[in-house]
Amino acid sequence: MANFVKPASSDFVELLAKTCFSFLHGASHPTEMLHGAAALGYRAIALVDQHGVYGLPQAHLAAQKLQTTRASGFAFSPRPKRATPIWESR
Repeated sequence: MANFVKPASSDFVELLAKTCFSFLHGASHPTEMLHGAAALGYRAIALVDQHGVYGLPQAHLAAQKLQTTRASGFAFSPRPKRATPIWESR
């Protein structure tokens, strides 16, 4: 695990952390993120993955082990409308 520099104050709370379960948006596993937050002295962290709560079981177990407050959720964006072609080939 990487060495983190502990901030002077732990009043900061990350509210939109994305894990590796947000494909192409996040990279770290939920357990790693909770361990990193604890190492930085954060009292809480909010994991908000894209289109699902797939990392929730791992995050829950890690939060219990670390005695950390964890908020979870997911971000949902509907599919964009199908693009209307500017021209048609006939």
